[in-house]
Amino acid sequence: PPPLDAGPTVVDRSRQCALRWRSWVERQTRNNANGLLLGVCAGDRRSVSSESREAFAAIGLGHLLSVSGYHVGLVGLLFLMLLRSQHRVVRRASVLGVLATAAFVMACGHPTSALRAWVMLLCLWWSVARGQRPSPWYALGMAACVVALLDNNVPHQLGAQLSFVATASLLALRG
Repeated sequence: PPPLDAGPTVVDRSRQCALRWRSWVERQTRNNANGLLLGVCAGDRRSVSSESREAFAAIGLGHLLSVSGYHVGLVGLLFLMLLRSQHRVVRRASVLGVLATAAFVMACGHPTSALRAWVMLLCLWWSVARGQRPSPWYALGMAACVVALLDNNVPHQLGAQLSFVATASLLALRG
């Protein structure tokens, strides 16, 4: 009997989603800002000119051309603020923020830092939605486990290590 075809994997679908996102951004902007917009919004540095990359690096803002936890937080912030509402229906609408950030992370090609931030956001949202006190350290540990389970090579990558160490440092400084 012929082997069963399971269809496209989650990774294949996320790559397709990322390509559609980048194509949409390119269609919406038909000028020189195109590459910069793709760099900031979609983490696609290929479209950013080398002059722009050098200029961002020279003033210490090269990290803005990568999708990071900051970007994930911006996408979900408005919806997560709904958790503060006293109305149950409005609080339940906060799940849209979790879904919007998941779509954003997938559309950007799920870089490790964005995936880490999304898993942390999911854990913190779940705690608050259940009326529990959120634990950022638990969220960071859960993010490390999920990221390592999705790709067992990630823990060996310097960028991933720096992402987790930087987040842990910020949490430690916060107290």
